[in-house]
Amino acid sequence: MALEDILAAIDAQVQVERARILEEAEAETDRIEAEARQDAETIRDRHFARLRSQAHTDRVRRINEARLKVRFQVMQTKESLLTAVFDGGAGQLTQARTDSRYPDTLRHLIQEAVDELGQDIIIRLDPRDTAAAQSLIPATCTVDPSLECWGGIVASTTDGQLVVDNTLEARLEQAKTLLRNDLTALIWSSEPKV
Repeated sequence: MALEDILAAIDAQVQVERARILEEAEAETDRIEAEARQDAETIRDRHFARLRSQAHTDRVRRINEARLKVRFQVMQTKESLLTAVFDGGAGQLTQARTDSRYPDTLRHLIQEAVDELGQDIIIRLDPRDTAAAQSLIPATCTVDPSLECWGGIVASTTDGQLVVDNTLEARLEQAKTLLRNDLTALIWSSEPKV
């Protein structure tokens, strides 16, 4: 065998080996590219899923914030309405003395205090009520015209241990406590769904 044949055989063998290596390298490149594409798709899908989840969470949060804001505004409006109702009542009570029913109211407030505390008590009243109350207060009671109020009385035992506040202001506060629940239920029963 001549040198040329040996070199040709070696060259042919090198060409075969080169082709095999290139083929393997190309197959490895294709496999790496396919894995990289798959990894990129997986990363992209996870990223989009996270973005969708965040978008959904943000949307729910904004909706809930809007609902809360609307409910707060409704609550403020209804509280303003209650305040207006009670302020209107207070405005009318400040004028109670001009009402023809006031003497009966005063008699009832005095009698209630006497029934609760007894006959030997101190009755404080507004000086403007002294004349109207004179015939309504038992003779055993001490009258103290030093109270400043819309109307009514404050009665106490002589030792000051027991006190009955039957002023119109105190009655309004009692009524607020009792009526607030009823008025709130009435107003809130028509609350829109938000």
